[in-house]
Amino acid sequence: MTLQEAQNTCRKGIKITHYYFSVHEFVYCDKDGSLRDEKGYKLGWFEFWNIRKTNGFEKDWYLYNETEN
Repeated sequence: MTLQEAQNTCRKGIKITHYYFSVHEFVYCDKDGSLRDEKGYKLGWFEFWNIRKTNGFEKDWYLYNETEN
């Protein structure tokens, strides 16, 4: 999916990952809307997405599949 689609999916609380992430890395939004990583660490929404506005992150976002990882 695209970067915009990934952001919209993440806002729904669905875990997403990227081609450049390692096998067990993902992000999601919790119930209060905070962006979290796979360890549960709270991330700054704007900081996280702003450093990913390069060509390499414009596409290749995926739903994180826990059964495969």
